[in-house]
Amino acid sequence: MSVEAAAPADVLPGGGVRFDKVSGSMSSTFQGKLDMEGGISLVGKDGTRLDVLKPSGETPLGALSATPQTTRPGQAPQTGARAEVAYPLVPGSVSGRPTSLTTFEVTVGSTNFALKEAGAARINDAFGTTLTKDATFMKCTAVLQGRLG
Repeated sequence: MSVEAAAPADVLPGGGVRFDKVSGSMSSTFQGKLDMEGGISLVGKDGTRLDVLKPSGETPLGALSATPQTTRPGQAPQTGARAEVAYPLVPGSVSGRPTSLTTFEVTVGSTNFALKEAGAARINDAFGTTLTKDATFMKCTAVLQGRLG
């Protein structure tokens, strides 16, 4: 299985994904909500795609939800209900700094993302895997850049 970016997100060197269209708000203590355009695509060897679109999450602790869309070769895309991924952040893994008078950068260290039941079922259905809820699905790091106001 490979991971790709779903437009308007972009692929970064090393397999990362960059979300350029992010909206939302965050306090100085990193409390807030972020909504992203685009998403990531999981692509199986047989051409089956699971697009995870329009992710939305709460910071610093909470859940990320996204709209799943499965496309199998020769079939129309099937969109499902929004599914959730839990991401408990390790204390001290979030840090921030101003980059100018009106901009800032927030860094989130390596974080485990665990599937909720609906997300595990969707991936298992698409790819014939046996993922279970609450097991680590992937690890992510993030750098968020924002503007005050």
